[in-house]
Order: sequence, then C-alpha cells, then structure tokens
Amino acid sequence: MTDDHPLDELAVYALDALDDDERLVVEAHLARCPACTTIVDEHRATLAALTRDEPPPPAVWQRIAAQTGAG
Repeated sequence: MTDDHPLDELAVYALDALDDDERLVVEAHLARCPACTTIVDEHRATLAALTRDEPPPPAVWQRIAAQTGAG
C-alpha cells in the first residue's frame, strides 16, 4: 500500500475485510484524507443498496452453529 491513496484497500476496508495492520494504515489515511473518506462512504452506500436488511433464514444459523460446534 502506498502513502498516496490506498484505492484498492478502500473497497476492502468498506467490506471490513482487511487484517488489523492494514485496517490501521487505512484508518490513519482516512483521518487525513476527506477524498478517500468519501470513497469509503460511497462503497458502503453501494453495499447497502445491494444487500437486504433482514436476518438470514434460521436454517443458515443452524448450519453455522452445527459447523462451529456451537449448536
């Protein structure tokens, strides 16, 4: 990641999929870069428009619980 604008990482950051070290670097950049903050906001708005705001079906949670030993 360069110190310029971490454009590729911004999309991954919006998905909350960066590892801790990468996340900290991106957050430090965002603290001083309103342009990149706007890009993250746009990514998040797009994600919100593409996903439903509803809980997954109970069968999905049951399958997760069974696979993780929590069920």
